[in-house]
Amino acid sequence: MYKIEKNVKILPRNRKIKKYPFENLEIGDSFLVKCTEDKNTITGQRIRASFGSFAKYYKSKIKITIRAVDEGMRTWRTE
Repeated sequence: MYKIEKNVKILPRNRKIKKYPFENLEIGDSFLVKCTEDKNTITGQRIRASFGSFAKYYKSKIKITIRAVDEGMRTWRTE
């Protein structure tokens, strides 16, 4: 069972430093996430998930594309 408690103050949200600089990208800009070739798929999925959360929270109309490059995963702003 869980104990029900009354009058517990709600703590403010913890504003984390954003991992990826989506809001700073201008059309044509890109950033590189360095990773090994075997981690490219996982890294790409993490970037997409992070961007989805960013776009939903900020109601952003930014469009991106992500591609594997020799050094890792590169993300470009397309719109």
